[in-house]
Amino acid sequence: MQRLILSAGLVALFMAPATARADFIFEGSAGMGYQVKPTAERLQNNIMVAPGYGIGTMVRAELGFVAGLADSKYDSTIELRPMFVFSPPVVPVFGRLIFAVTDVAGDPSYAYGGSLGLDAELLDTLGIFAEVGLLPRSVDNEMTWVTEGRVGAYFVL
Repeated sequence: MQRLILSAGLVALFMAPATARADFIFEGSAGMGYQVKPTAERLQNNIMVAPGYGIGTMVRAELGFVAGLADSKYDSTIELRPMFVFSPPVVPVFGRLIFAVTDVAGDPSYAYGGSLGLDAELLDTLGIFAEVGLLPRSVDNEMTWVTEGRVGAYFVL
């Protein structure tokens, strides 16, 4: 019986805040990629803005607009990233599912993956985050494994 009460309490703790709010969110971040397979090499830095909509603090849907900077051997690129973020309200950990359409202006290719991160709420409407992700993609019919580190801030409207 104690386990049942404890389980019900934990579920209420995680779910009660999630049903209380539905907000628009605006996120901005900077990232750096690193290709680990088939060859190891640094990829270009990028910046992303991602407007989104959240149902509470548990789930939000975002659409990221990514600009790859021409700071390495690669040219500038534009990328779209539809994403789903899962973030329990009590712990500062989140997960992100990512689907990316790369090189939108040229010859598009597709990537998919996810990331894990930590976030901290500074004010009721302002927070910061850091995450590490894995985005495998097919380039010239060869599977490429890319990791990406990202730091940023978000603002709840």
